[in-house]
Amino acid sequence: MKTLFTLVLSILSAALFAQLNIGDIYLGGGICLETESVSSTFGGSTTDGPSTNYFSLSTYGQLAITNNITVGGGLGFESESGSSTDEFSTGDFSSNLFMAKGAARHWTTCGGPDSPVKPFVQAEIAAGFGKSESSFESGGENFTSTDDLFNFRAGLRAGIYYDLNKHWGLTLSTGRIGYWSEKQSQSDFSVKTSGFDFKAGLKRPELSLVYLIRPNLVSDPN
Repeated sequence: MKTLFTLVLSILSAALFAQLNIGDIYLGGGICLETESVSSTFGGSTTDGPSTNYFSLSTYGQLAITNNITVGGGLGFESESGSSTDEFSTGDFSSNLFMAKGAARHWTTCGGPDSPVKPFVQAEIAAGFGKSESSFESGGENFTSTDDLFNFRAGLRAGIYYDLNKHWGLTLSTGRIGYWSEKQSQSDFSVKTSGFDFKAGLKRPELSLVYLIRPNLVSDPN
């Protein structure tokens, strides 16, 4: 955690770079895939799960308003499914969310102003809606539930942008620190959960292909 904290401070305090011009527009599309499985034993009983599969797609656009800050927004879709099994029951769950996001990025550079590597820290706020479904079997009986979802998040993510050329690049962003809340509701009741989390390392990394529109490069041959 100390190493990551030092890295974030270094990114925020690094020198500005000149390659990002006011008026530049970043258009991107990203994808994230993650699989996680947990198995635990307590009192002689073993629980397999939850095992989860996470998938997301996103599109976004950002406009450079200074030589090191871009602002913008985007849309996304997130899907999560999983299952768990113990000696008493088995269960499955799934959820789908449609998200809208606003964001601002602070950009820096590594290795001088001509370096193709540009770390950034992104402040973002997102809200979305969707549905979740769960089912489990216990004692020979089956139970199912369908909930409406509302999700809200606000926080920081870190990432790195790599210039492939003057108009194309790749972005890898991961981790998150911030606030989240989720409300699950049915016709007769609702449950709201919230918290503050710190996800370091390669937790739900998103890889994006980015196209950069540079209106100030009138005679750009590429």
